[in-house]
Amino acid sequence: MGVWHLSGLGINPGAVTVPLTYVYLFLKQSLNDNKAKEFFRHSGETNEELPGKPEALIIFTSKAVISGEKKGDIEDRWFKTQQAKSAPETIKKYLTNLLENLENEKFNKFYGKNWIKYFYCVEVNHEDFDDCFKKIAVTINALKEKEIWINMIGGTNQINTALLSSAGFTSAAVKYYYFFQSNTRLLHPDIPKPDFNNLKLQVPPPSWHELPIFTLDMSKLYTTLQELFESRTKVHINEIKKELNRLNFPDQFFAKIRSTLLKIDGETATKGYMLDHWINIWKDLKNEFANLDNFSKWETWASDNKILNKIEPF
Repeated sequence: MGVWHLSGLGINPGAVTVPLTYVYLFLKQSLNDNKAKEFFRHSGETNEELPGKPEALIIFTSKAVISGEKKGDIEDRWFKTQQAKSAPETIKKYLTNLLENLENEKFNKFYGKNWIKYFYCVEVNHEDFDDCFKKIAVTINALKEKEIWINMIGGTNQINTALLSSAGFTSAAVKYYYFFQSNTRLLHPDIPKPDFNNLKLQVPPPSWHELPIFTLDMSKLYTTLQELFESRTKVHINEIKKELNRLNFPDQFFAKIRSTLLKIDGETATKGYMLDHWINIWKDLKNEFANLDNFSKWETWASDNKILNKIEPF
């Protein structure tokens, strides 16, 4: 089983290609380097020949980026990749160049004639958090049986916040990572071009970071709060705290949901201004989750809603 990489994307394709460059370099280095092997120690299945290999790339971005109406300047000192008609096509073009240089008799295409099985761009309203959140949460839920790595550096704040919070509404296990370098035009890491046949890179590089695992199940919280306020307008705060404890939320979590989800007046609570909003979102998501519980159904749904753009795998 391969890794499914999810990412936002703005006008700079390097936000996607830079971390993926490291992934492919480390994969090849792992053939004879224990530190590189350790980088992928939680990936794959028992006895898998090369754990950690990417299987799919799903990018959430705007219609303008997908069409090529909006794109930023690029720079490639390693392979001199030229800008394609759109940022997603530039990503494909660069990664093809990278993998052609990495390929040898021990490191070759993972999936028949291709290095990757699926490459999709999902159209979102990049300025609308609710739109991003619903589409991303449905996607992650449909892929919950896959190994998911989420890139947190591409795209708008709305896309990245949706990527970060979606795991709280699904049962999917995800790995969040981010990588920064000052030259955002570069398609590759800002390091000298390595010897692809004798890789000795630092693993992981200093600028590679992974976020801690988030385990709060927000869906259960909204369901519980909805039930508490279903037939009354006021609830005693001790009853709410008891329910939070039952759901294994930490004691200090009560303070975090004050003012937004709950309005506190002495010992009683009424609905906060955001509670109904999130309850309605969760209702919509539950219906979608029930109908879209695997990749095939998700692919059909996204295609029918005309938000799926398929790029031929490389």
